[in-house]
Amino acid sequence: LRALLSGAGGNGDGAAAAEAMAAAEQVQATLEKGTMATVVGAAAPLLQLLARDSQPGDKVSARALAYTLLGVLVAGDESLEVEVHRAGVPRASMHELASAPLQAILTPSPASLSVLQVAQAQLSMLLRLACSSRPGGAQRLVAAGVLSALNNCRLIDLEPEDAPAWAAVRRAGAAPTFTAVPSQRLRHHQVLAPLLRVVLAVCAALPRSQEVAAQVKEFVDTHHRALLRILADRSHLLQKEDLVELELAASLVGRVYGGPIVHVDGCAADMRRAMDVLLWRFCDQSASQTNKYLAFVASGAGIDQASPNDKSREVAQILRATWTLRASLARYLHLGYAVGAPTLRAVESALHLDTEMEMDGEEGVSLPRRPTLMLVTHFLAHATLALRHALAARMSVLNLLSNPAGQLAMSELAELRSRIPAGGASTPSKKAANLSPISNQGTGRLDTQQLAAAGTAVVSEIRVLLYCIECILDVMHANISQQLAPCVGNSNSDKTTVQFGAGQSELGSEDDIEKLGRHQMAVLDDLKCVVHFKDADMARDLENIEELVRRIESCWCMYKRRS
Repeated sequence: LRALLSGAGGNGDGAAAAEAMAAAEQVQATLEKGTMATVVGAAAPLLQLLARDSQPGDKVSARALAYTLLGVLVAGDESLEVEVHRAGVPRASMHELASAPLQAILTPSPASLSVLQVAQAQLSMLLRLACSSRPGGAQRLVAAGVLSALNNCRLIDLEPEDAPAWAAVRRAGAAPTFTAVPSQRLRHHQVLAPLLRVVLAVCAALPRSQEVAAQVKEFVDTHHRALLRILADRSHLLQKEDLVELELAASLVGRVYGGPIVHVDGCAADMRRAMDVLLWRFCDQSASQTNKYLAFVASGAGIDQASPNDKSREVAQILRATWTLRASLARYLHLGYAVGAPTLRAVESALHLDTEMEMDGEEGVSLPRRPTLMLVTHFLAHATLALRHALAARMSVLNLLSNPAGQLAMSELAELRSRIPAGGASTPSKKAANLSPISNQGTGRLDTQQLAAAGTAVVSEIRVLLYCIECILDVMHANISQQLAPCVGNSNSDKTTVQFGAGQSELGSEDDIEKLGRHQMAVLDDLKCVVHFKDADMARDLENIEELVRRIESCWCMYKRRS
């Protein structure tokens, strides 16, 4: 934010604001440094006390607090991580998570809440350790047996019972609004979600470790029924907990089964099928009408943005979550259909109805077993439109930074407000809590803290979208470049057949290819208009995107000339 301020405006106001912010940051940094120095100075006896309080006993609140504080200490000074391991706290917590009867969490009793409280604190501490940037941080957890312990946690496989009233609503369907889940479902989620985050954090920290890859695959295979239930997302109700778990499960399964396509059956086939169905449900052209989450986002388009309410904040929250999920789907798509064998067909009509279409029993509709290049193109169109909106919000942030007295139109200010996550700009003041009211003239601005939160959220959003776009373009290029070249010379054939090793893959008829080409070129033209912006931190991503677009266009031009 300081860098943006320093380069904003030519009248010196931006530089003055940057200096003021730098001074405030220096004061805050000094306070934090002094506080942490005090804590670190007493780290040895403090760790001993916390390690003692974390041991099983009658004082449940003390145990939970001890685990929480240990995680906070590690986050504040990662050099304490080794001491925490030396005290044996992580290993003891893993053993307890693996062996304790966590099913008790689902029973409505004070004792179950105590078990839940400790389990949450233990998982929070393990997540802090897994995310440590110190060399060997995640590796120490793996050596202590974290993945084996979590693999043995049977709470994952439990399916909470529906409350009778809630079950009746579920059977009858629901209006597009979020529903509070039953307490039993919520308690299950409060352990399942952080547990999956720990597994993902270890996996992300050690991406090249064959040992970790094998243990994570074992975890997925052991709990494949639970993960498939999450990926299916059969509930007709809109529940935040379901979407959070869907994000985590898709990311985990995509890492394990997102590699090159080989002959798969059993668990692997079921997982890939579930991921392919998610691609259709979240990335197809009609996703905003058929997907309950995206339909909820679309229903918020007409909300009065002058005074943000719970509905508008929920819409923004769900939109962010759906793009996090789509990023996992883009990664899966890239690993399976670009890095792996690029054998996608052009359009849905080119699929073999007997082997590549399947009736979805729950919804009674026919869904493809695998994605198509047209679906990938629709995915790119969704990402391009979202990037256009994110870049407009970025321009609004820059306008406010360049002019400390400047105002934004109501619609522009609403776009920034919607991007501030819950707690992202929290202050004790009522004004801050209400996100700065808009003036009677229909204009206004955010205060400094809110502007910082909105700017950070916008940059994060743009990075996610650029990642999705780059993965999608790579899939498109891999398939177009390898499947279009052999197409020339087969114009007398109803189908264009391409040889792949011992088998064959049909891209589609000439009409299919022409239809795909027209749609792809239109979306690529739109993308080129959007990505013409400058950002030093994202320069490489933008260069890669521009180069991939150029290569795809070149493939289509060559195809047209030769055919």
